[in-house]
Amino acid sequence: FLKLGISIPLVTRFAKKVSSGMTCFVAGIIMSFIMYFASYTQNFSTFAALYGLGNGIILGIIYILPIGHCYQFFPKKKTMISIFIISANGIGTLIFSLIAIDVMNFNNLSL
Repeated sequence: FLKLGISIPLVTRFAKKVSSGMTCFVAGIIMSFIMYFASYTQNFSTFAALYGLGNGIILGIIYILPIGHCYQFFPKKKTMISIFIISANGIGTLIFSLIAIDVMNFNNLSL
């Protein structure tokens, strides 16, 4: 809930100034930089701050944009839209986290 509480005001202001596509593009670039810098950290607290908080806020931004647009275009089907978007976001996060483990685990440490 923290990621949504922080990212909803940010994304609504930014998406009104520029397009939603540009907002997702910028969020993706920021997420890439966060993952890159998190992969070179030496201690777990720095990694958790970068990867956990940084990517959590960015995922909140990417999560709230489609919900807002779909609610606007399909006002009578909000429940079905929420189910699809939340499911897709969860599956994408699951797959991306498995890829991120392979990308950031240079020393092949066991989990």
